[in-house]
Amino acid sequence: MTAFDASREANAVFDPMADAPNGLIRVRSLTAAERDGASLSSIRNTIVDLDQAKEAGVLRAVTGEEIQDAKGLRGQRVVFSLDIEGELTTMSKTALVDAKTSKLYTLLVGCRAACYEKHKGNIDKVVESLTIKER
Repeated sequence: MTAFDASREANAVFDPMADAPNGLIRVRSLTAAERDGASLSSIRNTIVDLDQAKEAGVLRAVTGEEIQDAKGLRGQRVVFSLDIEGELTTMSKTALVDAKTSKLYTLLVGCRAACYEKHKGNIDKVVESLTIKER
């Protein structure tokens, strides 16, 4: 897992309550059991479990779309807000599996809700620029 932000320093740590957009990206191989159980729900719940957040009453808003490309990558892009100790954070999460369902790719970008709204255009550009090249 690698965190990133707009700073020039290499010591970024993902902070969903930051005042500036930041994020993380993770690529991992799935186990045989995970491959067998892979669904849009399980993919969507990677890193931040949205189903659990909903049950806990901290999930405030969700919009999403299914994604599938010509190479067989498939998954979801979800934008959601969470109430963290009385303050809202908004995040965009893209979670995809490859055609073989052997790798899970997750991109998470966010910050405080007001920050997200202010920088939504740039965040959308980052999220939409996600390119996966298999080796």
